[in-house]
Amino acid sequence: MSSAFLSALLLFLSFLPFKGHFLLSHVAFVPFLFSFERRKLRDFWLFGFLFFLFSLYWIPKTVDSYGNTGVVIALFAYLFLCTFLSLYFLLWGVMSRAVRYSLWGAAFSFVIAEYLRVKLFYGFPFLCLSHTHAGISWFIQIASYTGQWGVTLLIFMVNLLVLFALKGNWKNALLCGLLLLIGLSPSFLKKRPSPWGTLKVALVQPSLDEEKKWEPAFRDENLNAVLSMIDSACEKAELIVTPETTLPFYWGKDAGRTRFTLEKLSSCGAFVLLGVISYVKKRGQIFFINRAYLLNRGKIVDFYDKRILVPYGEFVPFRKELSFLYRFAQLPGDFERGKRGTIFSVKGKRFFVAICYEIAFPEYIARSAERADLLVNITNDMWFGRTIAPYLHLWAADLRAVELGRYLVRCANTGISAVIDEEGKIVKSLPLFRKGVLLADVKLFRNSTFYGAHPGLFIFIVAGVYAVFLAYRLKSR
Repeated sequence: MSSAFLSALLLFLSFLPFKGHFLLSHVAFVPFLFSFERRKLRDFWLFGFLFFLFSLYWIPKTVDSYGNTGVVIALFAYLFLCTFLSLYFLLWGVMSRAVRYSLWGAAFSFVIAEYLRVKLFYGFPFLCLSHTHAGISWFIQIASYTGQWGVTLLIFMVNLLVLFALKGNWKNALLCGLLLLIGLSPSFLKKRPSPWGTLKVALVQPSLDEEKKWEPAFRDENLNAVLSMIDSACEKAELIVTPETTLPFYWGKDAGRTRFTLEKLSSCGAFVLLGVISYVKKRGQIFFINRAYLLNRGKIVDFYDKRILVPYGEFVPFRKELSFLYRFAQLPGDFERGKRGTIFSVKGKRFFVAICYEIAFPEYIARSAERADLLVNITNDMWFGRTIAPYLHLWAADLRAVELGRYLVRCANTGISAVIDEEGKIVKSLPLFRKGVLLADVKLFRNSTFYGAHPGLFIFIVAGVYAVFLAYRLKSR
């Protein structure tokens, strides 16, 4: 238990936003792997449970504050989520036992288990091992070939290198070092493409309190504050980006404020990407839509509706079966899922928009944004306060820039708004809860990366390598 606790603690600390935090991920697995062949399945589950228990500490307050659940239900939701997510560590244990606790096999099975955590049951795409290295450009360039999964494998290999060295197993340590050099080689050998153009972008971070934003007494004040910030950038940018659901009213349903907003923006010379909540009526019911409009001179050019909805935030899985929870919690109404992908264009410069945590799904972004010159992420992370959650969201986005070889601009209501270059470096940012407009000239690229063209290939190779280990172990019984 002590080694599981120590590894879980080190892994959690590697996600805290202090300088050099990523280095802890290089040794986080070492205590757990030291006597790996004696591990029982419950040890794997405990490792995962403790890691998520530490890392998701912000869940109870978020659920209680914005779901009005009360402390008991919020704690239950927190513990249930930690228990569920730890099953993927248990899966890692089952797969490791199947290859007789081969340390090499454990590396590949960990990548598979983490991949399945992102893909299955609506997916939980945060706290992936690769995210600890967001912004560490010299380490993560392999992602342009393998996606974030190659970075995960590299980090695990560093742990194995440390373990083999501590055990005096120099043959395996040397092999591990060689594999690491190959994995890091894209950082030094990859040809840097030239941008075909630039785009002047302004990111509006209004830092609005979500509760006050929707109160009738503050609604017009908040709307005017956002419009004033947009107006301040109209002569400085070609594209102005606002956060997810930035306007404090329902677009179209509140006809007066919708018309007022369009009139105000009619004099703005820049294109404006506006995050709103719209709605649609179906079968006599109202369904909300998390939407981004592209406006030019107050006219709607195009729009995108969010396609990957947040479970229990924007829709409720198993709503009928969970109807009894209405007595304890304020469950959300179902949002309408977007039907189409949209590549926006500003004067021939193309960009793709991901709303909220859509940006954290690697294959979705790779398949949706292949024709885009720029990636845009709009979000509202106000719910999480001053916790690690906004950083987790930012770091997940960072890997998308490397995977597709594109600049990524991220606009968040309360931060962290940022400009990330095609190598994953955070070029500019606005910190949490600071009101401001971030201006940047972003470079535009049209070259394809290997991962962008073949987003599912590397995980298929990883599964194939694991299958070879499994076949060998079964044959040698």
